[in-house]
Amino acid sequence: MKKLIAKLHQSVYGIRMDARPGIKYFSYKDFNNLKAEKLSFINKNGYQLNGYFYFIDGYIKDKLIIFCHGMGGGHQAYINEINYLCDNGFKVATFDYQGCVLSEGDNVNSFLQPAEDIDLFINHINSFKEYKYIDKYIVGHSWGGFVAHSACHFHKDIKKLVMISGLISIKSAFDQYVPWYACIFKNSLLNYEKSLHQKYFNCNAIETINKRDDLSSLIIHSIDDKIVSYKYNFLKPKKASKNTHIKFISVNNKNHNPQYTYDAVKKLTAYLHELNKLKTIKEKNLLADKTDFASLCELDKQIMDEIVLFLKS
Repeated sequence: MKKLIAKLHQSVYGIRMDARPGIKYFSYKDFNNLKAEKLSFINKNGYQLNGYFYFIDGYIKDKLIIFCHGMGGGHQAYINEINYLCDNGFKVATFDYQGCVLSEGDNVNSFLQPAEDIDLFINHINSFKEYKYIDKYIVGHSWGGFVAHSACHFHKDIKKLVMISGLISIKSAFDQYVPWYACIFKNSLLNYEKSLHQKYFNCNAIETINKRDDLSSLIIHSIDDKIVSYKYNFLKPKKASKNTHIKFISVNNKNHNPQYTYDAVKKLTAYLHELNKLKTIKEKNLLADKTDFASLCELDKQIMDEIVLFLKS
């Protein structure tokens, strides 16, 4: 039985999550004035995890934003969002989790691995004298939303949390993502994760937000999100919230990217539909070469300004 559970778990997390063929990621070099400084640390599995400090000259010195990426790629999938934050005066620190794009690792290991990695990342950040005593804010999308609130559970110097289409707990994630044929093994899979990362297993956004009166939170979700359930990851925490320092923003027809414009969401959906029809890497790259990726990830200024206003207030 244990071998079967391990095999099921490995079928999801026993792989690297690198950039998909046919998907273009931007870098800081694609943006005017955006600068980057390399950042790396060693996680508990002995892998070097790599990222950057991003900033524009004249950034706010007494605040630092930590950005947590979602599943299926690395932080460069969010370079538009990072640039927007930097363009509004913030310095951003981010990295790719184990087994993702820029970082080492034969695989991503587990759902909870990034929670351990972010814990160590913040400890690493705090080893720099200039960051140790300043307030930190954290922003995460999807899987990164879970990673972000787990960091708030352990690091009281994080004063603000932004979850975009975020998962509230590992149980919420497994309720949605464990395939039908493996449902009878769901509790065993959860226990397997617990055996790997007991410290982080009980991280829950609702509990963390309710327990921390000193934490301000902004939760953003689209009603029609087909990847992270709006019902369980937005309405549930909204109903259970006892913290007065929390704001909820819901939109519709944005699927899993409420920070994008409606037009971008439509174009991205259509592009992914076409991409998934193609069989070879060559075909996918040819489609990418003739696609305007900037239009596929155009940011919704109203939503992004809500985030900036929240972080600056």
